Amino acid sequence: MRRIATLLAVLAALALAACGTTGAGSGTGGTVAQRTPTPAGVPFLSASPPSGGGDALVACTAVPVATAEQLTGTSALTQETNTSAGGVSECVYADTSSGAGLVAVIEQIAGIGAAAIMQAAIASASHSAGGQDQPVSGLGDQALKNVEANGATVAFAKGSTMAVVGAYGSIRSGDAIESDIEALCRTMAGQI
Repeated sequence: MRRIATLLAVLAALALAACGTTGAGSGTGGTVAQRTPTPAGVPFLSASPPSGGGDALVACTAVPVATAEQLTGTSALTQETNTSAGGVSECVYADTSSGAGLVAVIEQIAGIGAAAIMQAAIASASHSAGGQDQPVSGLGDQALKNVEANGATVAFAKGSTMAVVGAYGSIRSGDAIESDIEALCRTMAGQI
């Protein structure tokens, strides 16, 4: 839980830093399409085809509880947070008994300085997990991953969207978790 709290604190600070730079397309009005990605080679992730284009991706829809449970290796996750406001969508699943959990944040950042904000946000979100940041090629415009013994974080930017997915458990290795999160993020990037 401490890792999830640290990641949330960093992401909240970055969201506040980005305030005032969001553009016209990042409000909460209108209908948001519900999407569930299916990364190739990750059979446990269920999917429905994305509907329409141009809608913001919703964190808890992109990473449903069943996917979070598979990523963390526990079936005892409960949804703690599901919010979408002001261009930021956040989803948190946690198992308070084991400390396993998943955090997914998708944020729209536009305007002057957006590229610099996203670069700093990706580095900060990935580095908050501890361990060593490593670049991920072919994922969005820029991406980093951070792998620990039993957890991993992948953060990427594509266009004016930044996404971070971090998962921790005690059953699966960080390398296995990272591989599946990276596949999930590639699908998410394809829908942005």
